[in-house]
Amino acid sequence: IRLKSLRELPVAFTEPDHGRQLVTAMNAHAEHCGIKFGITASDARVIAPGIQLFEAKPGRNIKLLKGLAEWCLRYTPLVMVDPPDGLLLDVTGCTHLKGGEMEYLKDMVSRLRGLGYTIRPGMADTIGCAWAVARCAESGLIVPPGGQRNALMPLPPASLRLAIELLIKLNQLGFYQFGSLIHLPK
Repeated sequence: IRLKSLRELPVAFTEPDHGRQLVTAMNAHAEHCGIKFGITASDARVIAPGIQLFEAKPGRNIKLLKGLAEWCLRYTPLVMVDPPDGLLLDVTGCTHLKGGEMEYLKDMVSRLRGLGYTIRPGMADTIGCAWAVARCAESGLIVPPGGQRNALMPLPPASLRLAIELLIKLNQLGFYQFGSLIHLPK
């Protein structure tokens, strides 16, 4: 009998919330089965029979991110943890070592996927633009030098890392893209 590895099964992590266990993270198999962020563990078991549920341990994600940051030192000496689930790498002067930006990202992405991670990279001249592209863009994950403005135009205001109160107000006013904000007077 061959036992399936966790990579082949739907897997989700749960955290307690007001007496219930809510799903806070899941792998691609679980998402494909219909598991969503915030549903209860009991609903997850009904939606995806055979799902493997694990209770999240406080601080485990930061410990994992720090481990991944150390692993990323093979790509650049400047790596920073961006909680709750991100890393920031300053790759200035490093991409030529792998044959350019595209090859650099391909190598990193393929190695991390080989380890079982799902990642969304973004590369730009500024940290803010790289963060926005990695989190919100559907394509164009490598922003050419000076192309930040064009890359940000179709993205939602949340890509600007604004305070939640301001994001709610912008949404209520009908501003759903950065491009609708750019020409407003201060």
